[in-house]
Amino acid sequence: SNRKYDGSREVGGDGFCVTHIGSRRDFVRDSSAHTSACGGGAKMIYCESVGHGSSIWEKYRCSKCDYVATYDTCRYINTDTAARGRTRARKQPETNNKIVKSAREAGVNLSKARELFTGAGIVMPAYRNMLEQESKIREVIESLSEERLEQNRREHCAAARRVPDYHGDIVWRDSKGELRSTCRGAACMDGGGLTRAYNHRYKGNQAAFIVISLVTNMPIGIVWTNNSCGKCIRALYKYQRSGNATSSANYMQHMKHGGVCYRNSKCGPGTAEEPSAEQAAEEFLLNDAGEYRGDDTAIFLDEVVSDNDTRAPNKFIAKQAEIIGENAWRRFSPLVTVSAVGQRAEI
Repeated sequence: SNRKYDGSREVGGDGFCVTHIGSRRDFVRDSSAHTSACGGGAKMIYCESVGHGSSIWEKYRCSKCDYVATYDTCRYINTDTAARGRTRARKQPETNNKIVKSAREAGVNLSKARELFTGAGIVMPAYRNMLEQESKIREVIESLSEERLEQNRREHCAAARRVPDYHGDIVWRDSKGELRSTCRGAACMDGGGLTRAYNHRYKGNQAAFIVISLVTNMPIGIVWTNNSCGKCIRALYKYQRSGNATSSANYMQHMKHGGVCYRNSKCGPGTAEEPSAEQAAEEFLLNDAGEYRGDDTAIFLDEVVSDNDTRAPNKFIAKQAEIIGENAWRRFSPLVTVSAVGQRAEI
């Protein structure tokens, strides 16, 4: 296909496309109204087609006058979120956004989804364009996840304080000497790695640790870890192929790259649960700047339910006790409920 300066392309021959039903209906209605008004056997003559992503723009001209009608297979929209590395969002075919969004919701690999459509002869956007749409969705998910977790923690604190046998908040002083009143609560937690193959060997690089409130049954903590980054690996391979690599070289120095680095942990999926538990314990009390979250969202879990396959609950409790201080630790003894063997142990 012939690419034009504006990123569009000429479309010819037979094929298929995803069509917006309303746009097609409006075009047929308007063109029929014009030919009826023109009279004398007027008809719309096809002129050209131009494609942009999954959208096709067709141009028709009246056989009796200079009237030109255009038909777009979909509408153009402007999202509120810009792709990573860009300052603003540009208009795009709505079908592009719908395909990438649906693939994300269905858990389908983006390249496989594109292969499915192109294999059926359906006009699709370039893979790079689809990756930009995917980056927009990731930005939205990350921002919404943080907002939702904050709301879930606030709801947990309010619900826990309304429990009839609630023993009261933990009163303690932070590092600045200010008096804090933190909500107590109960939650269950567990971690999982991607993915476990035969003989229980992990062959993935990512892991997730989730904490769910036993008061509201909603997630109040999520920690995601990844010990691999494709950009780091490409930067390392580029250095090795340059011919300057030596056995004593500091390879970490040559793995630096621009953009977002997706490696945020040194632990693999099989060992990430305990460090993730410590990170979650700190996030329940302190924000990213190391400051107290506030009495309406900060949570101290004095009862933790787990499957006892790691020492993550112990790490979680010890980390929160370290932040709050020794006096609160002695006064309120956390409980670890081990559901796998039906054992209840006091730390």
